[in-house]
Amino acid sequence: MATIPAVDRNGLAITIGMAIRIPRGTHIRGPFPGLDKVAGRTYVVTVSSVSPGYEATRTCPAYAPEVRWAGSGSYWLRAAAADIEVL
Repeated sequence: MATIPAVDRNGLAITIGMAIRIPRGTHIRGPFPGLDKVAGRTYVVTVSSVSPGYEATRTCPAYAPEVRWAGSGSYWLRAAAADIEVL
């Protein structure tokens, strides 16, 4: 399975500890389906984890690269790397 590197909408590489901007309107996923939301405002957060994406194979679907950060209530939140901006 070939990996897809995690880069932002401008093509900049994303690493742990970076400050990133989550623009208004970005789909934010939580640990449970009820915590998924669309960002109502722009957030600036620190990246806690980066997941590379994977290309589809005969047995596995494709996954887009994602970034994770600690949200309010100590829930881990995530968004597609292509939707965010590195500061």
